[in-house]
This record gives sequence, structure tokens and C-alpha cells, in this order.
Amino acid sequence: MASDKTAGAATVAARLETDERTAHGVADLVADRFAAEDVAVSLSDAGGGRWQIAIHFRSAPDKSALRTLVSAAAGPKAAAALRFERVSATGWVRQSLAGL
Repeated sequence: MASDKTAGAATVAARLETDERTAHGVADLVADRFAAEDVAVSLSDAGGGRWQIAIHFRSAPDKSALRTLVSAAAGPKAAAALRFERVSATGWVRQSLAGL
């Protein structure tokens, strides 16, 4: 459960699209290196043999260190392709109930 400090706070996500085997390798390595309460990793099938990795961080990650980690699992091209974005806080329950 999120603490009062992190509830409603914006987070950072890192995203990468790659092949299935590499996606699982990156996801496993990230999950092993970060505490479960600090990171969430998801994989989704993008079709055509491509997979999307989304790594959501509770607080801003060290981008250089994450690129080094991704490079170890997937190579320097994958590390360079890693995209970072800020994810704004959203009241999903409130938003889903709007208009009912």
C-alpha cells in the first residue's frame, strides 16, 4: 500500500520494445536488482514477435545505472533505446466512476 508521501505523486516509467527472450531477461534482471516496493515491471505482447517492457519506479531512477543494467541484459542498442517518461498521478477509481 502506498504511503501518504507517495500516494498521488507522479512516478517515472522506463519503456523498451524488444523480442520476447530479451524482454524476459531485462524484466528478470530489473526485478532482481530493485526492491519490490520500489519498482513494478510489466511485459506485454506487442505482436509480430515484439514485446514491450514497462518499468515503473516509485521515485526517479538513476537513468545511467538503469541503462547499464539493460545493456548487461540486452546489449547497448537496447540500453540506448530505453525511453523515460513521467507518469502523472491519476485517481483511477475516481476517474472510472466519473459519469456513472
